[in-house]
Amino acid sequence: MPSILARLVIVAVITSGATQALGRTIELSEADADRIAVIGVEAPRLSWAAFEVVPGMWVDAFVDLRPRAALLIHIPLDKIPAGSRISRADWIIKPPTATPEAKLYIWRLLADWGPGVCYQYRMVRPKRVEWTEPGARGSASDRSERPTVSGACKAGEDVVLNVTQDVELWHSGAAINRGWMFTVEDDVLVRLSPPLLTTVGNWKLRITYEPK
Repeated sequence: MPSILARLVIVAVITSGATQALGRTIELSEADADRIAVIGVEAPRLSWAAFEVVPGMWVDAFVDLRPRAALLIHIPLDKIPAGSRISRADWIIKPPTATPEAKLYIWRLLADWGPGVCYQYRMVRPKRVEWTEPGARGSASDRSERPTVSGACKAGEDVVLNVTQDVELWHSGAAINRGWMFTVEDDVLVRLSPPLLTTVGNWKLRITYEPK
């Protein structure tokens, strides 16, 4: 019969193995992003058409998602160890304001975008390159043909949006991580907290991974 010490060692090994099998959960936020932009038809040459205080004056007090507008965000996934399996990935966002029946959509971006990105251009340096369709609306060229996920919004409540398939694609190398596009697709308004303006963590990307 194993001694008490041997039994303790066996229990420790089993417990350690179970913990590793469960994997680990990390939480990324807007602070981990290396690119963020807000584009809209009302300001076709601005990279931050977020909140219009008076006609023609845009500030970053809020991010108003309205028809033909979008928030673009790219977050590197290098904090996930190579060779891991993604078991779950969720965006968790709490809109301070949302009109009735509002839904938030997340699309996987397919086209590269960068300096000077706006409604008209996906970048202006090193040269100007237009979106296939203004506002990154080109299906299967600017963004995915279908949204990854959509969810109903209520003011002051968390919206949990499952983006596991996107993170799996990017982490495995099956697709290039170009980031996400957040939109509304109906005549509604979803007002979001501005990334990085106030307390970091208004935008949470929670990812659980485990060894293969």
